[in-house]
Amino acid sequence: MKHAGSKAIKGCTDDLVNVATTKHAGSKTITGCTDDLLNVAIMKHAGSKTIKGCTDDLVNVDTIKHAVNKTIKGCTDDDLVNVATMKYSGSKAIKGCTDDDIVNVATMKHAGSKTIKGCTDDLVNVTTVKHAGSKAITGCTDDLVNMATMKHAGSKTIKGCTDDDLVNVATMKHAVSKTIKVCTDDDLVNVATTKHAGSKTITGCTDDLLNVAIMKHAGSKTIKGCTDDLVNVDTIKHAVNKTIKGCTDDDLVNVATLKHAGSKAIKGCTDDDLVNVATMKYAGSKTIKGCTDDDLVNVATMKHAGSKTIKGCTDDLVNVATMKHAGSKTIKGCTDDDLVNVATIKHAGSKAITCCTNDDLVNVATTKHAGSKAIKGCTDDDLVNVATMKHAGSKAIKGCTDDDLVNVPL
Repeated sequence: MKHAGSKAIKGCTDDLVNVATTKHAGSKTITGCTDDLLNVAIMKHAGSKTIKGCTDDLVNVDTIKHAVNKTIKGCTDDDLVNVATMKYSGSKAIKGCTDDDIVNVATMKHAGSKTIKGCTDDLVNVTTVKHAGSKAITGCTDDLVNMATMKHAGSKTIKGCTDDDLVNVATMKHAVSKTIKVCTDDDLVNVATTKHAGSKTITGCTDDLLNVAIMKHAGSKTIKGCTDDLVNVDTIKHAVNKTIKGCTDDDLVNVATLKHAGSKAIKGCTDDDLVNVATMKYAGSKTIKGCTDDDLVNVATMKHAGSKTIKGCTDDLVNVATMKHAGSKTIKGCTDDDLVNVATIKHAGSKAITCCTNDDLVNVATTKHAGSKAIKGCTDDDLVNVATMKHAGSKAIKGCTDDDLVNVPL
């Protein structure tokens, strides 16, 4: 509901409101700036104030950053932000680095250096604010992190692994020995691969142990309806029988495909379309409002296998992902029972919009209605042209050519 009037801006030409940005055409001084007002054309101050250490870069009105001097913590007094780049123009010492080593603004890294034990002169990565000083990590030597690789520069032997396999700092897994449940005592994780170096019996399987290379059982237990696919240790899914609701008893998961190895026919689908275990959607039937009874989900396409005709649409069905229904509901300003075309998320019906071509419809995504409402500063009953999202009517704006129209807000 933007107004179509105009007001001159002091220190600018009679540039008017830029309706797209909703900026007002009135004048107001900005603290720390001259009384020159916004130049709407360039969206910057028409006046100027020099920023120490910068060129005559002015306030960026979009961010409302002020041009007056204010000390920035960690900078020398009166060093201001270069508004164009939003970076420091001054300098300050960073804790853990040599005094007065300054950030290289271009790379956002230290320009100075401090040696890290066991590392080269890799410095603090300012982006992550990791410190360049040393601190012991429990279970490790006092060697510090090599920032480049994010791994320890020191070493500690892990039983069952080669020497010098170190802690992966990103995961903060420790390099000391600790018993892992379902592993033998003191069998440690190879941090590089995050796999067991030892072995242990897994319930529901034979006493064959983990083959660490493939992360699957080295033994086997037959799963009904499957080959000898075994437990996937990553998901800790068990190989024992357990009934899944909506499936036949004792049908087990085929770990390779994460689908049932059993089958249950889904109406409208071919037999043996099974449950997708990842989503835990069941293969049983349930009536969906606006659809025929017992139409089930075709797991492959994630759409209904049944159908219900939508007025003005083809037999587009419910999109199960969005749970939008295929039933009908009257939309104000549209004809009764015009339904949503689920494929395009637009109305399949139509209502003419004054001053627009017929059949311009409601954009369901934005919930704009096809009815009419007078807009202040425009002629009554000028409606929105949904295609362009602008008025189809016109009103001259002072300082603009006639027939420049209002950009109607969302």
